[in-house]
Amino acid sequence: MTFSLGDGGDMTPFTMSYDYEPKGGPLAMLFGPIMDKQMHKGFNGFVDSLEPAAQAQATA
Repeated sequence: MTFSLGDGGDMTPFTMSYDYEPKGGPLAMLFGPIMDKQMHKGFNGFVDSLEPAAQAQATA
């Protein structure tokens, strides 16, 4: 997993990427896309919660 932060003035551009290869033969190839979708959903939830958390921390 890789996190990248950039300089955007008042905002900080954030990029998160992951790379994995399902292991386990044919069953892994079947469940790989399902796992990818779930990981994508989880990472998006993480990213979506960053801004409110950062704003709350800045005003605390």
